[in-house]
Amino acid sequence: MVNITRRATLLGSAALAASSTLPALPAFGAPYVRSDVATPEGQRMLAIYAQGVKLMKQRPVTDPLSWNFQWFIHASPRGKAKEISDAFGSTQSPARQLAEAAWDTCQAHGGRPVEFFLPWHRLYVLCLESIIRTVTKQPGFALPYWNYTDPRYYAIPVQFQNAYRNDALFGTLFQQNRNVNDPKNGYADVNAGAPINKYFPGSRNFLNLNNMNVPYYGNNRTGFNAELNSQLHGSVHVYVGDQTNMGNVPTAAEDPIFWLHHCNIDRILAGWNAAGGVTPSWPGKTFTFAGPQGQSVTLAIDNYRTNSQLPYSYDVLPVPPNGPFGAQAVASAEASTATAKVQNVALLQTSQPTPNATAPVTLGAQAQKVELQPTTPQNTLSNTLKTQKSLRAAAPQRLLLVLHGLHAKIHPGITYQVYLNLPEGAKPEASDANYVGIVTFFDAVDMPGHADHGGVDKVFDITDLAAKLEAEGKNPEKATVSLVPTGTPAQGSDPVITGGIELRSE
Repeated sequence: MVNITRRATLLGSAALAASSTLPALPAFGAPYVRSDVATPEGQRMLAIYAQGVKLMKQRPVTDPLSWNFQWFIHASPRGKAKEISDAFGSTQSPARQLAEAAWDTCQAHGGRPVEFFLPWHRLYVLCLESIIRTVTKQPGFALPYWNYTDPRYYAIPVQFQNAYRNDALFGTLFQQNRNVNDPKNGYADVNAGAPINKYFPGSRNFLNLNNMNVPYYGNNRTGFNAELNSQLHGSVHVYVGDQTNMGNVPTAAEDPIFWLHHCNIDRILAGWNAAGGVTPSWPGKTFTFAGPQGQSVTLAIDNYRTNSQLPYSYDVLPVPPNGPFGAQAVASAEASTATAKVQNVALLQTSQPTPNATAPVTLGAQAQKVELQPTTPQNTLSNTLKTQKSLRAAAPQRLLLVLHGLHAKIHPGITYQVYLNLPEGAKPEASDANYVGIVTFFDAVDMPGHADHGGVDKVFDITDLAAKLEAEGKNPEKATVSLVPTGTPAQGSDPVITGGIELRSE
């Protein structure tokens, strides 16, 4: 029996992996405990995970317990019909029927409802975890998570890096096509162990838990679920891998780091629920996956909706930076998004001659500066900033900058920095006071086998920025949004914000 110590796991595993036997672990029962991969327990679990990945990669794509079968459940790189035809030919089998039901069913991408992003990925990770237990014969396995919002762990775990690419056990976790050093576009050398946010210091650091401050689950555009999807979640994808890897939906789940990333996203959901956030109920809503024996399993969202229902727990749960929510705050926030309150409206937007229509914004290699027009004469930026403070005092009111319908034909290979009222002549890289955030194209690109989805919404909470501008007396009548590219978009990508930009209060 091999005894994997912390030192052996961290410093080398070739000798350990020579044995086919992994350390025996007692079954945890329910719940399993998922641990930070940086802890001793997380390191032990990572060794089992690596063995499981290696065994799954040895199985053919037609086997539901194979790595590629699981990858294709998230998305099919060449389209579902093409992948099924190439894998199964004309053969009919239970595995083919499962592929037809489960492949390419990731929620929130390819034009599917964003509202199911968190619950679908929760079930997806849960099923992969059970398959690892099966193939490794380790019933006590619990998937570890990568805690990248902790400054100590901004880089991917060392076992995924160049240092272990030829390791007999951990080498299977290495992917060549992660990002390489590209300061202009903000990409760090991920496999060399560089922090993925290396070029985003200070207030630009996207590895934060600010999305947890949103007290309501929301809809397909705004709220905790949608904003976590488009901001922290999407940014980690894009700054780990390129458009053949984590940076593109169809290829993301091939990389073993994908699963530790989504385990952490699920941990953030569990922490948000523990802080008082409420996940909606969808009675009867189910999704199909491969179970621990490769069988078809249909799981209902509502059976895994609350922390008390889960067959696992986490060693540590994150807390919203602003603290837990009060019951009144959550109820008020839910009500403000469910009803057409006066203040829950668009205040300023890009406009065109057609009344009440928003103009698209074409993006390219040059910075774009867009002026937003008040939807009523009273909705100037100055008035908006003055009234925002009183609105927040009455309810958990937020000021949101919404980019409607971000879309590209192929991945542009760059991102855009967003600024509110960037002063004339100011250098964007030195204008943190006006910095809003990053626009990535992780889920904004047309996917193989899918119709043009028309784009996805990107939402930025600028409540604190607006309060800062108001406190400093910077209350101009006009509102401008600057979109500054980090480079030149790929030819034929044609990035565009199809539905324009708006500033709204919710």
